[in-house]
Amino acid sequence: MRFFENKRKHNGEKALDLAYTDVKAAFTYYLTYYNQNRPIILASHSQGTVLAARLLREFFDQDPALRRRLVAAYLIGYKVPATTYQVLQPCTDSTQTGCYVSWNSVNWRKPFPRFEGGVAVNPLTWTTDTTYAPATLNQGSVPQSFDRIDRGVADAKVHNGLVWLHDPDANGYTRVRIFGHHKLHYSFHLVDYGLYYINLRRNAQTRLQAWHSTHQ
Repeated sequence: MRFFENKRKHNGEKALDLAYTDVKAAFTYYLTYYNQNRPIILASHSQGTVLAARLLREFFDQDPALRRRLVAAYLIGYKVPATTYQVLQPCTDSTQTGCYVSWNSVNWRKPFPRFEGGVAVNPLTWTTDTTYAPATLNQGSVPQSFDRIDRGVADAKVHNGLVWLHDPDANGYTRVRIFGHHKLHYSFHLVDYGLYYINLRRNAQTRLQAWHSTHQ
């Protein structure tokens, strides 16, 4: 059994390496032919965050000139340890630039060992502290159907690398359901972005404005 588990893990790593070669090539092409020294926002989710976190490390972490162009990186839906980067730091307020945001949304007070201990930024306050943020701060959530905006349906509190929230009253914000994987049922992985959609969009705009104010 362990042999097959190790083989499956090895194959998964090879698949991610192959995917990263495409991501790296596309980003290099973008920098060469399209960016023209403009500001950059990275946004990713789940396995995409594995690739984006690597891109951020290889391109931005040790390159001051490119790092100055980084508005923010939204590395959502996967564990990003605080030791991932030598220079880049998590965002600690709503206007900071050249930093990264990460979170994994989980049912209130429930464990999720796979993602515990990573960086978590509260998507309602944009801080890394454990202060509770009520759902009244949530300016709009979008369900999986992506056909409406619900206001005030998700609260947020950082705890041990996770973002805790109570079950939303509105439909369309389901937790992960995979038979035989009970602990995954606590995760809102499928709606990590949707739960805080409007706050995230407006935060990207706020950070971009802050970037422009300091790079004129």
